[in-house]
Amino acid sequence: MQFLLIPEIREILKQNYNRTGKTGLRTFWDYDFRHNGRIIEARRSMPNIFHDDGEELICKIVFDETVSVPASYYIGLDARVSAAEDDTLASEIAADEEDGTGYAREAVASDNTDWTVSFDATDWQALSHTVTFTAGAADWQTNTYAFLTDQASAQSGKYLICSQALSTGRLLGNGDSLNVSLAVKIKEAA
Repeated sequence: MQFLLIPEIREILKQNYNRTGKTGLRTFWDYDFRHNGRIIEARRSMPNIFHDDGEELICKIVFDETVSVPASYYIGLDARVSAAEDDTLASEIAADEEDGTGYAREAVASDNTDWTVSFDATDWQALSHTVTFTAGAADWQTNTYAFLTDQASAQSGKYLICSQALSTGRLLGNGDSLNVSLAVKIKEAA
């Protein structure tokens, strides 16, 4: 059986499977939007875009070992209008990443404390712990995407792994928070 690293969202992967009968790698995001401590909206298992950089990173770590597993991965927020498979930290994130008071990419260590690897009845998955973004003294920009990278803060020279559009733009006011987690699955397309 051949395995493909498929960067498209779930619907495209399903079409590809119907055409080719192959397996793919998919990632899913969960997030909660909170205002004054109350959950305003919760989304679960939203498929995303797996970027070319993410495919490269996985291939280099797993197959030719030219890149070491990073000590941590980082989840960030940005205000892109749309995401594409060929987006990079330098081309897209540099211009649109949140920079408001209190914002920083949130670390998810590469270990079995911050990630849980399990079989979820049909597929193997790695599930990150939940990270929380909380706006500081002033409102943040309206963020439209969450993204995963191997870089704590730089916006070039490293890997933009995957991104997920939020269901609607999120303007976090002072004290508002957004909880985000990520699941990476290798699964047979349904």
